Amino acid sequence: SREFLHNYTQKYGNTISRRLAYAVDDEFYGLKGDGFLKSIRPGLADLTLAEVNEAIRSHLSVDNMWVVLITSDGEGMKELILSGEPTPIEYSAPKEDWLLEEDLEIASFPIPVEADDIIVMGIEEVFEAPRMMATEVGVAGGR
Repeated sequence: SREFLHNYTQKYGNTISRRLAYAVDDEFYGLKGDGFLKSIRPGLADLTLAEVNEAIRSHLSVDNMWVVLITSDGEGMKELILSGEPTPIEYSAPKEDWLLEEDLEIASFPIPVEADDIIVMGIEEVFEAPRMMATEVGVAGGR
């Protein structure tokens, strides 16, 4: 939600090293004005649902998406993904009915991958670009 993002963005620059990292990114990407940290919260406040939906349609596609999952059981995660079984979220506190209903729909949403699309690798291999470039979905975890 907008409120969650508004509050969460306060954590983006909560240490000197993070603020420095964002300043380096601002310089690298040529961001003008106040930079990302100072502009993100006002930008979120002005954002409309139509703009969010348009950005999703324009920039996100399952056809070219890569996902990295970190888990202690990579082979088990691969089997679960390929099984198509629902993967419901478990909350530690009660949630509203509308959210639980939405979670049920999301938990059953199919993930369109084949066994060859998933590579299980050790965490030390995750950032080895040549191996990841050949796949659409990477599952990282214990072997």
